[in-house]
Amino acid sequence: MILDYHTHYSLWEPECCTPNPDEDRNVEAMMAGGAERICLSGSNELVSRLAKKYPGFIIPFIYIRPGTDKPEVIKKYLQKGFKGLKFHLPKFRYDDERCFKYYELAEKAGLPTLFHTAISAGAGSPFQKKIKFSSDFTRPITLDRVGRCFPALKIVGAHLGYPWYAEALGLLAWFPNIYWDLTIGQLSCERGGKSYIKEQMLHFYKEGALNPSKLLYGSDSMLERPAEEFKGRLGWAKRTIKFELEALGLKQEAQELILGRNAEKLLGLSPL
Repeated sequence: MILDYHTHYSLWEPECCTPNPDEDRNVEAMMAGGAERICLSGSNELVSRLAKKYPGFIIPFIYIRPGTDKPEVIKKYLQKGFKGLKFHLPKFRYDDERCFKYYELAEKAGLPTLFHTAISAGAGSPFQKKIKFSSDFTRPITLDRVGRCFPALKIVGAHLGYPWYAEALGLLAWFPNIYWDLTIGQLSCERGGKSYIKEQMLHFYKEGALNPSKLLYGSDSMLERPAEEFKGRLGWAKRTIKFELEALGLKQEAQELILGRNAEKLLGLSPL
């Protein structure tokens, strides 16, 4: 089974996003590709509409940009049945106390989260320039204080903290409430048309730092893309995770944890 924990409707300035005529084709492509459920964030209104259209398949996550979007947004979309939170493009570090109100609400509601934790794309975009954004605001280590101050908060960091893998895996070992998604291609690279597991990932795996019970799959798919482009990226994501899990020699049970069972547990869902 596949529960894709990391998908988007829109990524940049979601309030300006309009419905994609290909959205149904893209959802159908995910279903045909083996996904049984997906966690979707982006334009909260578009996500809400689509979740009603595909109940049981789309799990809506509230999209929050700390410092730009008010904490009241969480309360609004909780009332609309959203099941998780996606944090992205904060105006300050995730461990800044100005972010704590968001975490208090999420912890109280028992919502699982997804924090963008990686070098961010979109350098030079008007919004990033406006908020004076830095990828340093989203480094894995910023979740250290969050995990300590909110021990009941279900924290998932995205992209295995690229490129700060050691920070991410260090937190994984010491915090029972911190997980990471592998979105996407974090364990492998391509050279000369062939795929290889990254040397540092082999090292982490041999050390036992890549704990399958704390890792999740995400495709980073974006429903706002044209259908053919969407289908191609989705196929690449699926091929990549399949290669990575098999090349590391993970047993079937461990693969199933990463591909969906861990996410089911965080979301409080019954296995399909």
